[in-house]
Order: sequence, then C-alpha cells, then structure tokens
Amino acid sequence: MITFAWVATPEAWVALITLVAIEIVLGIDNISFISILVARLPVVKINKAPCLFHAHCHLHHSSNHLLNILTGRI
Repeated sequence: MITFAWVATPEAWVALITLVAIEIVLGIDNISFISILVARLPVVKINKAPCLFHAHCHLHHSSNHLLNILTGRI
C-alpha cells in the first residue's frame, strides 16, 4: 500500500521546491542558449531551422528583436 506520509515532512517540500527551481532555471538557460545559437545563423538558414515548439519560436523572435535593439541594429 502506498502511503503519503512524506507530504507532511518539511524535508520533502524543501526538496520539491529545490527541484522545481532548478528545472525552471535550467529550462530558461536551455532556451537562451538555443536562441543565441540560432541568432548566429545566417538569415537563409534561420528560416530553414525547425521550430520544435511554438513557445521557442516566439521566444527566439523576441530575443532577436531585443538583441537588435541592444546592438543598435534597429
């Protein structure tokens, strides 16, 4: 029989919150890394690069726009 006594322990909640925080940070890091790599592609290849999921495509275009503003290209 499965018991859920662990839910009442503070150690379990600290571990869960730590795991969620690490996952969020690493997820953002991965998206940033992919966006930087794709931003370095030539324009012809950027259009050919597959968008694995819609959020990444939107984030990529937003980060490119921000990069262009910061570097003075716009």
